[in-house]
Amino acid sequence: MALRKDKPSLEQLIINEAALLSFLNSENLINVVEIFKYKSRIWMFMEYMDYASQEKIILKDKKSRQYSEKFCQWTLYQVALGIHSMHSQDVLHRDIKSDNILSNSNGEVKIADLGFSAFLTDDQQQRKTKRGTLNWISPEIHRGEVYSKEIDVWSYGCYAFELATGQPPFCRLDGEELVHAVINTHHGQIDDQRWSSDFQDFIDKCLMKNKDERFTIK
Repeated sequence: MALRKDKPSLEQLIINEAALLSFLNSENLINVVEIFKYKSRIWMFMEYMDYASQEKIILKDKKSRQYSEKFCQWTLYQVALGIHSMHSQDVLHRDIKSDNILSNSNGEVKIADLGFSAFLTDDQQQRKTKRGTLNWISPEIHRGEVYSKEIDVWSYGCYAFELATGQPPFCRLDGEELVHAVINTHHGQIDDQRWSSDFQDFIDKCLMKNKDERFTIK
């Protein structure tokens, strides 16, 4: 099936992501080492993060929860720095989740996969296109409303919830049930025997249904 003229090709998306990462040039975003075209394929080489994604760390310890709250604080702080570096240059990530957060044995934590990212401009400080992964998408996107930087804070809160519980909010739901829950239902409590009340409060502030009441990353 032919691509629509207004739909970018996979090649263009890869080139755009590499250009965006180079433009942002942040130590909390994954670094592109080289990109070139060879035998009709685009090859993009990125810095090696030997601990892979946070999703693998979360899934590995899903039952035992071996990592500490200090580990959660550290990785959330590093991710917040990455989001701040994007927001300060008017870029939305639009797909913050554990699978797109990489770490290495040096303790570095970096955001990857800017394929859904978008620029904000003076003329367009809000977007409306539905982008992201369902369990990490904010209520305003599900409602079809315009949105801005606060959507990344919601996804960031879902990631914090993942760290505490091993899964994003409403993970057992899909379709209309999931959308209804994200819009109308509280995301749930984390284990108060395992995690501090401050951690619960932090997650709650990131996952406020009203975007104007949500934490900001500045």
